[in-house]
Amino acid sequence: MKHLIKPNLCCIRCSRKCLITPYTDVLIGRCEIQKFTVWPGNNNYLTEGLKSSFPQKKESTLLRNIVFVDFSIYNLRYFTNSYWLENLKKTGLVIILVCDDKMISLANFWSENDMSVNKMLHRGSNIDNINEVICSNRIHTEGGENKRIISLNENEMKFLDLTFQGCALSAMPKVMSLGKKKVYNIKQSIHRKMGR
Repeated sequence: MKHLIKPNLCCIRCSRKCLITPYTDVLIGRCEIQKFTVWPGNNNYLTEGLKSSFPQKKESTLLRNIVFVDFSIYNLRYFTNSYWLENLKKTGLVIILVCDDKMISLANFWSENDMSVNKMLHRGSNIDNINEVICSNRIHTEGGENKRIISLNENEMKFLDLTFQGCALSAMPKVMSLGKKKVYNIKQSIHRKMGR
């Protein structure tokens, strides 16, 4: 899963598909609107929803360009290790996670462990929520700042990563250097936090 990010990300906001760089003012692009893209780009509904939320002709008051990360359960395999984040950080774009309910614990893990993940949207957010998150410097979570989000821990992340690498459950205790009961408890904890 190391090579999941293409080196160049292109804007999806208009038909020109300009190359995205971190700052609008240093773009050699042909349009003056704020650029954004969705990664991974396999969710047409999310892409179209974001495109319809931003007026085509409006110039941005923000300098930073954005990558919206489709942090859905269908893309779980991308997010079990740090390669996705390391590659997206190299782009210099603002990283905003668009989470579904099952992925909140995993998103919270990344926000606690890396300062570049400091913005999060939930599915169904309206344009006011999107603008608030883009302009703010804090994590936006549905239910307000007081809502407690239980994040995954290092062992749970390692379990998920090994699972997507094809490691059998029976081999996990040896690979993780843990007892069978501990590995079973890790699996159950993931089910509780992320749902079945």
